[in-house]
Amino acid sequence: MTDHENRAELQKLIAAVEMLRLVDPKMELGQALVLLLILKEPGVKVPKLLDATGLSRSALSRNINALSQTSYLAEKESGKKSAGHHLIDTRPDPSDNRATIASATARGRELAQQLSKVLQNGRLS
Repeated sequence: MTDHENRAELQKLIAAVEMLRLVDPKMELGQALVLLLILKEPGVKVPKLLDATGLSRSALSRNINALSQTSYLAEKESGKKSAGHHLIDTRPDPSDNRATIASATARGRELAQQLSKVLQNGRLS
Protein backbone atom coordinates (compact mmCIF):
# COMPACT_ATOMS: atom_id res chain seq x y z
CA MET A 1 0.00 0.00 0.00
CA THR A 2 1.38 3.40 -0.92
CA ASP A 3 1.54 6.34 1.49
CA HIS A 4 -1.28 8.00 -0.42
CA GLU A 5 -3.49 4.89 -0.17
CA ASN A 6 -2.64 4.56 3.52
CA ARG A 7 -3.65 8.18 4.19
CA ALA A 8 -6.90 7.66 2.27
CA GLU A 9 -7.74 4.61 4.40
CA LEU A 10 -6.89 6.50 7.58
CA GLN A 11 -9.17 9.34 6.46
CA LYS A 12 -12.04 6.85 6.20
CA LEU A 13 -11.35 5.67 9.74
CA ILE A 14 -11.19 9.26 10.99
CA ALA A 15 -14.54 9.99 9.33
CA ALA A 16 -16.10 6.94 11.01
CA VAL A 17 -14.81 8.06 14.41
CA GLU A 18 -16.22 11.54 13.76
CA MET A 19 -19.59 9.94 12.99
CA LEU A 20 -19.51 8.08 16.31
CA ARG A 21 -18.58 11.33 18.08
CA LEU A 22 -21.77 12.89 16.69
CA VAL A 23 -23.66 10.29 18.71
CA ASP A 24 -21.61 11.03 21.82
CA PRO A 25 -18.50 13.24 21.85
CA LYS A 26 -17.24 11.27 24.85
CA MET A 27 -17.95 7.77 23.49
CA GLU A 28 -15.35 5.39 24.84
CA LEU A 29 -13.44 3.05 22.55
CA GLY A 30 -14.90 0.06 24.39
CA GLN A 31 -18.42 1.29 23.64
CA ALA A 32 -17.54 1.87 20.00
CA LEU A 33 -16.09 -1.64 19.70
CA VAL A 34 -19.14 -3.26 21.32
CA LEU A 35 -21.45 -1.24 19.08
CA LEU A 36 -19.57 -2.15 15.90
CA LEU A 37 -19.52 -5.85 16.81
CA ILE A 38 -23.29 -5.82 17.40
CA LEU A 39 -23.92 -3.89 14.17
CA LYS A 40 -21.77 -6.44 12.33
CA GLU A 41 -23.57 -9.44 13.85
CA PRO A 42 -27.15 -8.66 14.91
CA GLY A 43 -28.43 -11.11 17.50
CA VAL A 44 -24.95 -11.85 18.82
CA LYS A 45 -24.83 -13.64 22.17
CA VAL A 46 -23.34 -11.49 24.91
CA PRO A 47 -20.72 -14.10 25.94
CA LYS A 48 -19.34 -13.94 22.40
CA LEU A 49 -18.85 -10.18 22.91
CA LEU A 50 -16.83 -10.94 26.03
CA ASP A 51 -14.47 -13.07 23.96
CA ALA A 52 -14.32 -10.61 21.05
CA THR A 53 -13.64 -7.52 23.15
CA GLY A 54 -11.55 -8.88 26.00
CA LEU A 55 -13.60 -6.72 28.36
CA SER A 56 -14.56 -7.92 31.82
CA ARG A 57 -18.18 -8.92 32.34
CA SER A 58 -18.86 -5.73 34.33
CA ALA A 59 -17.18 -3.47 31.74
CA LEU A 60 -19.15 -5.12 28.93
CA SER A 61 -22.37 -4.68 30.92
CA ARG A 62 -21.63 -0.95 31.42
CA ASN A 63 -20.94 -0.52 27.70
CA ILE A 64 -24.12 -2.36 26.71
CA ASN A 65 -26.14 -0.22 29.13
CA ALA A 66 -24.64 2.99 27.76
CA LEU A 67 -25.50 1.91 24.21
CA SER A 68 -29.04 0.83 25.09
CA GLN A 69 -31.83 2.51 27.05
CA THR A 70 -30.16 3.42 30.35
CA SER A 71 -26.58 4.47 30.87
CA TYR A 72 -24.55 3.28 33.83
CA LEU A 73 -23.75 6.92 34.61
CA ALA A 74 -25.83 8.79 37.16
CA GLU A 75 -26.88 12.38 36.66
CA LYS A 76 -25.16 14.68 39.14
CA GLU A 77 -28.22 16.47 40.54
CA SER A 78 -30.79 13.70 40.73
CA GLY A 79 -28.57 10.64 41.12
CA LYS A 80 -30.80 8.85 38.61
CA LYS A 81 -29.21 6.95 35.79
CA SER A 82 -29.02 8.97 32.60
CA ALA A 83 -30.49 7.90 29.29
CA GLY A 84 -28.45 5.64 27.05
CA HIS A 85 -27.93 6.05 23.32
CA HIS A 86 -30.81 3.76 22.20
CA LEU A 87 -28.52 2.13 19.59
CA ILE A 88 -28.88 -1.46 20.78
CA ASP A 89 -31.22 -3.58 22.82
CA THR A 90 -30.86 -6.88 24.57
CA ARG A 91 -33.31 -9.68 25.14
CA PRO A 92 -33.31 -13.31 26.24
CA ASP A 93 -32.17 -15.75 23.58
CA PRO A 94 -35.35 -17.57 22.39
CA SER A 95 -33.40 -20.83 22.15
CA ASP A 96 -31.83 -20.45 25.63
CA ASN A 97 -33.56 -18.18 28.15
CA ARG A 98 -30.40 -18.13 30.30
CA ALA A 99 -28.47 -16.40 27.50
CA THR A 100 -28.83 -12.81 26.31
CA ILE A 101 -28.56 -11.58 22.75
CA ALA A 102 -27.87 -8.05 21.54
CA SER A 103 -29.18 -6.38 18.39
CA ALA A 104 -29.27 -2.91 16.90
CA THR A 105 -32.33 -0.74 17.31
CA ALA A 106 -33.71 1.17 14.32
CA ARG A 107 -31.46 4.07 15.35
CA GLY A 108 -28.49 1.71 15.52
CA ARG A 109 -29.24 0.27 12.06
CA GLU A 110 -29.48 3.81 10.68
CA LEU A 111 -26.09 4.61 12.20
CA ALA A 112 -24.66 1.45 10.61
CA GLN A 113 -25.85 2.62 7.19
CA GLN A 114 -24.33 6.06 7.78
CA LEU A 115 -21.03 4.51 8.89
CA SER A 116 -20.99 2.34 5.77
CA LYS A 117 -21.44 5.42 3.58
CA VAL A 118 -18.70 7.26 5.47
CA LEU A 119 -16.33 4.34 5.00
CA GLN A 120 -17.08 4.27 1.26
CA ASN A 121 -16.69 8.03 0.78
CA GLY A 122 -14.01 8.74 3.37
CA ARG A 123 -15.88 11.74 4.72
CA LEU A 124 -19.05 12.84 6.49
CA SER A 125 -21.69 13.97 4.04
